[in-house]
Amino acid sequence: MRVAMPDAVPPRRRAAVLWLAVIAPLPWAVGAAAQAPTTAPALNETIPAGSVLRLLGRDVTGPKGEVVAQVMNVLVNAAGQPQAAVLDYGGFLGVGKRRIAVAWRALRFAPDQQTGAITLGFGPDQLKAVPEFKPDGPLIVAAPAESSPPDAPPPAQD
Repeated sequence: MRVAMPDAVPPRRRAAVLWLAVIAPLPWAVGAAAQAPTTAPALNETIPAGSVLRLLGRDVTGPKGEVVAQVMNVLVNAAGQPQAAVLDYGGFLGVGKRRIAVAWRALRFAPDQQTGAITLGFGPDQLKAVPEFKPDGPLIVAAPAESSPPDAPPPAQD
């Protein structure tokens, strides 16, 4: 024999209360989402033509004016300042090319923005000794030898 408890809630009423508990807050959530703060759009800025130079894919010439590589990437530090350039070097018709990194200070940019010549102080023979660039490994860059102070005597010749 089953004894009915006076404070028991019938199943239909329980379902109705549960349904209201779930559905009733939805209009409030939709209204809150619609009133979310928006951010201001980015401003457009015009940079004069000829005042910037596209680097990626540009030829890099050696000290004798011969094309020795192409710029593939620019590596920057945490402040956004260029530290090194990754170059495609060597090969013939795309076969045998390898990527190397050179210190940013090893590159010279022509003042003439129209030609945009990029010159590297290393010739092809010097670049052969530079290890291949590994994006996940330690960064090894070809760097120019530190120059002597202006008042230092020239190195002795043998």
